[in-house]
Amino acid sequence: MEATSNAIRRARLLEVLSELKRDGASSPADRAMLLGIGSDDLARLLKGAPVSDALAEEIEFLMCRPRGWMDTAMEPALA
Repeated sequence: MEATSNAIRRARLLEVLSELKRDGASSPADRAMLLGIGSDDLARLLKGAPVSDALAEEIEFLMCRPRGWMDTAMEPALA
């Protein structure tokens, strides 16, 4: 996977994790469980392991995002 694509997926993963935390999943283990992955897997992803195509699609499905959302760069926030 291209470095830029992996960076976009990691940014989207962080966005999802923040959303889950706001929604009450207080611990990293809780957030990992909601995404269908283990805590150790989440830790590896946050340290730089690539987000696989299968995991990206699963996150999109679980979070009710359109297909390809994990590969779309985030829009800059308007000030």
